[in-house]
Amino acid sequence: MMATGEARVTQREWTAVDPGIGVLGEFQVLCDGQPKPARTRQVARLGALLAAAPGQTVTRDRIIEALWADKPPQTAVNTIQVHISQLRLLVGSDLIATTGQGYAMEVQADRVDAEWFRHQVLTCLDHPVNGDAGQVKQVLHQALDLWRGDPYEDLNDGLIEARRSELRELRERAIELYLDVSLALAESPREIGEVIADARGQVARQPLRERGHEILIRALIREENRAQAAQAYQQAIEVFAEQAGVTASPRLRRAVDPVLRGET
Repeated sequence: MMATGEARVTQREWTAVDPGIGVLGEFQVLCDGQPKPARTRQVARLGALLAAAPGQTVTRDRIIEALWADKPPQTAVNTIQVHISQLRLLVGSDLIATTGQGYAMEVQADRVDAEWFRHQVLTCLDHPVNGDAGQVKQVLHQALDLWRGDPYEDLNDGLIEARRSELRELRERAIELYLDVSLALAESPREIGEVIADARGQVARQPLRERGHEILIRALIREENRAQAAQAYQQAIEVFAEQAGVTASPRLRRAVDPVLRGET
């Protein structure tokens, strides 16, 4: 399991872990740096389900529910055994254990990309950036690069959906922190322009997340573009009012205050 205690931002890449279990998108196994997908959809779904609880038993009943919902075949138990055999060929026979009630993927949490992603992003979010902004940016870049698609793709399960929602939210927070750190580190007009372009993309994709608007406004102010900063602020106000029926927070107002006071 990953260590707890004092948060430290490290730059160890997830691809250095071998084999790696990928669930941030279609289930796959990374061996010697090469991705190996499952041969069938059901094997992929089973692999993702086990990878969601590394080192823990997933019962046969839960597997049946996840793979077939309320219409399992009469041969469900035997079919699961076949899928487990195929999964062992993919992952390694020593990493899939049979227990009294079901099966477990006997891997450390940081061998699963979603768990590594979660740990790294939470560490960056909890870590006071200060003089460490460059390293935080690199770690976030590595983490975000792991995202190939929706977590635990094609798998419907109550616990999985809760984990999927958590990971989606962490991804948004990671993108926002990455943009914020990138703006703090930007020194040239080109670098500021890149942050502006990325922030515009984030605002377009997630119009109701206020921090994206805030970063965009601050980046436009850094670019000394008062008119566009004021316009971005007005657009944010309109989006919140029309789509959510709320007003912009004082934090967003503070971001645009220099423009409103004519200081830039």
